[in-house]
Parts: sequence; C-alpha cells; structure tokens
Amino acid sequence: MKQNNGKIAIAITAMFVIALSIVGVTYAYFTANVVGNTSTQSVKVTAGELVVNYNSTNQIIAQNIVPGWKSNGLCYYDVESSSGTDSKIVAKCASEQDEVQDKDETDGLVTPATFTVANAGDSKNTAYYAIKLKAISNGIIDLEENHDSDNVIVHLYSGTYSYGVDGTELWSGKLAADDEQIIVKNAESVAEGKTNNYYIILEYKNADYDQSKNMGKTITAQIEVFGVAENGGKWYKADGTQVQFASA
Repeated sequence: MKQNNGKIAIAITAMFVIALSIVGVTYAYFTANVVGNTSTQSVKVTAGELVVNYNSTNQIIAQNIVPGWKSNGLCYYDVESSSGTDSKIVAKCASEQDEVQDKDETDGLVTPATFTVANAGDSKNTAYYAIKLKAISNGIIDLEENHDSDNVIVHLYSGTYSYGVDGTELWSGKLAADDEQIIVKNAESVAEGKTNNYYIILEYKNADYDQSKNMGKTITAQIEVFGVAENGGKWYKADGTQVQFASA
C-alpha cells in the first residue's frame, strides 16, 4: 500500500450473515470480508507531528460473531453436527497459517487492525500520545445472571503482527458497552524520526453457559490516536482535559 505523510486509515470489517434452517438448528455464515478507504490527516502536538497510518480505515466492524472467534487471522467457522440433522457453527482457531491457507473471509477469517504512529516533526522532542476506541457499539448483552458482555475482549499489541506469534501485549480488557475507552495503561511515546507499530485483536470468548441469544450481534468501534502532555505528574489532552488511562 502506498504510504503518505498523513493518516492512511485501516480497519477490519468482518461480516458474517446467519441463516437459520427450518430443520434442527443449523447456522450458516457467509461473507466475511475486509474493506476500507483512505484519508489524509495529521495529528499536531507541541512536541512534534504525530502521523498515524492505519491500514485502509480506522473502523472495526464485526457482525454476527461466534463465541470462540478472534480477529487474529487464524480463527474460522466450522460446522459441527450434534445429532441427526442438527448442526451448529462453532469457531475454531489454528496454530499456524498453513492450517488456514484454504480459507478466506467467507469462512470468518479476519486479520487484526494494524496501524503505526510516527513522529515526523522537525524538532528533537519526543511526542507522547494515547490510543482509544470511540463510537463503540457492543451488541453482546448480559444474559440474565450471566455477564456475557464480559467475554468481549480487546487486545492491544505493540510490534508487527505475525501469524501465530503474539507481540508485546500492552493492554487487554473488556470492551465498553458504548461511548469510548482508552486502551493503554500509560502514555505512549515516539522519538523524533521514529515509528511505533501496533495491532488490535477483538475476541469473543466461549463461556460455560448458553450464549446462543447473542449469536448474530454486531460490534463496531473506531480507533483514534491523540496527543497528550504531562503536567505535575498528570497527563492532559490538548483541550486541557485530564486523561484517565485504562486500568491494568
């Protein structure tokens, strides 16, 4: 992909459509694909110029996800028969890329959202910033006494994504139900002329109770990087609002 001195957006779009058979309980999933567009915009901070490069778009959209699925490029959907004509879709995760070479987006295979943050300013100062998800809409709801929304986990990693090899996990935790949430424990930093790499994996964990009522739900969010500055041991946005980092 051609890079430019600006904000190249990326994001994942996982689209999984359910069809319910009239015989037994049969789920069929179709069309999981990756789409995106590009835009150009830089984030100005006093210490330099943060240039955020997403891979296509900063939107994350997962529709009709299955418990046990992760957007790590190794998890896919598989049909399991329980008895007779009854069958169901389950998520399975391979350990190596070779195991999923014959699968594609239509099988639920989706790679992480990846992006970089560079300090392109002409000063020698280090730039500081935070990472958040905004415009969150988490369709996974609690089921009576079971808090199924707790099973939707966001993982933020530093480093370059490689199939089956985890980078350094900076933070992981429950996805908020709505609004926005910061997904770093502390301010991130990048020296002048340097670039940091990141990727985000979304996970919907299996539970030991029936999660079928949450089948077919949608999760959406946007990734945003914003500059911060330290004053008296606390961190602030450009508008003077104090930053509340994510808990460990």
